[in-house]
Amino acid sequence: MTLWLGALYVFLLAARLALVRRNDNSGTASTTIVQPILSGDPKLEATLAGNLQAHPKANFLWLIDDDDAEAQRIAALHPQLRVISGPGPRDGENPKLSKLERALPLVETERLIVLDDDTYLPPDSRLPETPLATGLPVFTAKGSIYERLTGGFVNGNALLTYLPASRLGLQRTINGMIYSVDAAQLRALGGFAAAGHELTDDYAVARLYLRNGLAITQTTVPAHVAMTIQSFAHYAGVMRRWMIFASHYLRGNISPATIFWIVLPGLLPLAGLIVAIGESHTPAWLALLFTKALANRFALWRITRVASTPLDLAFEIAADLTTPLWSALSLIRPKSLRWRTRKIELSGGAIRYK
Repeated sequence: MTLWLGALYVFLLAARLALVRRNDNSGTASTTIVQPILSGDPKLEATLAGNLQAHPKANFLWLIDDDDAEAQRIAALHPQLRVISGPGPRDGENPKLSKLERALPLVETERLIVLDDDTYLPPDSRLPETPLATGLPVFTAKGSIYERLTGGFVNGNALLTYLPASRLGLQRTINGMIYSVDAAQLRALGGFAAAGHELTDDYAVARLYLRNGLAITQTTVPAHVAMTIQSFAHYAGVMRRWMIFASHYLRGNISPATIFWIVLPGLLPLAGLIVAIGESHTPAWLALLFTKALANRFALWRITRVASTPLDLAFEIAADLTTPLWSALSLIRPKSLRWRTRKIELSGGAIRYK
């Protein structure tokens, strides 16, 4: 049985790697970088400043809450920027989309880039001038074992999921950490308000475009995510939240192709190890997982020029083995989650804040 599972895993890995290719990410239109900001991460100030330094000629628009004292303090350090402060989200509102709704009428450039406040966009990064273009997340924080585990999950899956799904016509969502849209076209679609106020803002925006017959362009522009994760409880909360988001997506897009190309590769590492232990093939299965991590990290370097260390391979293997466990744990109280300082409850599909 180990041999058959190993053969299937090798096939999926080889097929997905064959679909991973760098694409043209050029773009010259005038752009505003819009950043919804919520304090609570110690790296927030440094990450925001890093983007300003990397893009000194770009138009930035920061969106903060009236009651977010830390965000207000950071904004005051940059009086040259345009900062929009407004009330925090009310029940029924997505916290990110509610900010973006206020920002869209103020964008005067041809395009806008939505960039998360924990994400760094390298200099000279260009997203193509398609209706909706999204980038590729690369987790760069390594300050704790929990950040390394999170990086093992993100960097172990992003390249092998987003790019193959796009090429196979299976992509129905975007990476909400970075995406770019044509501002006038978005207004014609009804703006961010037309996306609604569901829990998953990136999926809601993607569906707005897809139901209007507009395709998603998946690029290889790297978006460096630098999230602070200092404890196991925080790490567990992040993984649980992401798995809840994934479950929302899968419920609306389940198909044999999605199961085979997206779900199955996430289940096989742990399932195969369990079988391998029972059949005394544990070293062979671990060697296979190491080979997957090595091949993925080489592809990641080739596409994004982000280098990995041997320790990164170990954490990727650990993340691959624990992903099914986090998926299972997300089924416990799936309507309750936390985003930094906010506790969120889902009631009848609507967002409620505690």
